[in-house]
Amino acid sequence: MKTITWILLPVLTLGAAARPAADCPRRADGAAGCAATSPAPVTLNADEAKALVFQVEEERMARELYTELAARWDTTQFHRILQAETRHEQALRALAQRAGVALPAAQPGRFTDPVLQQRYDTLRARGLVSAVEALAAGAAVEKQDIADLQALLGATQSEALKAVATNLERASERHLAAFTGEGGRGRSAWASRPGGACGGRAQAGCRARI
Repeated sequence: MKTITWILLPVLTLGAAARPAADCPRRADGAAGCAATSPAPVTLNADEAKALVFQVEEERMARELYTELAARWDTTQFHRILQAETRHEQALRALAQRAGVALPAAQPGRFTDPVLQQRYDTLRARGLVSAVEALAAGAAVEKQDIADLQALLGATQSEALKAVATNLERASERHLAAFTGEGGRGRSAWASRPGGACGGRAQAGCRARI
């Protein structure tokens, strides 16, 4: 019985190693999801590295903002999109590691880029006013994120960076639709219920958490 075990194990190992890359799902960072080896290193020029650092901080800004707004307003959009923003930030950080790009230390509510700092402060203040304003703040985040990603896609020659940015742009389009409502009418179907987002009393799905 031991002889059979020793004979079969190499066969199974070889079979797993020979599995075509096409059978593996693609991750957000562009690498095969079932690859046993580490992703190949990525080479970025100075401008691409700077843009990558900005995108990492932009995703962190969105994650931190959505975390606070989800805690304040009990809305489905923030809870769902928050999980996606976490994955996006992880994908960008993984790419930075592959490229050997140093990232600034993450301090909650603090960002090295003054543009992102001002954006966070402004949208945070807006989002804490009401549930409707929180959704509008989320939409503003996604609109700007899409614009920044499109600019990055038009400037970079790195296929790895393009793969990540393309996936994130598509996700941001979905997030924007979730914040504004289907049809892009600028209002959430949830917010257009009689009485506004929450009306004159707390309702399921939009309670303010004091």
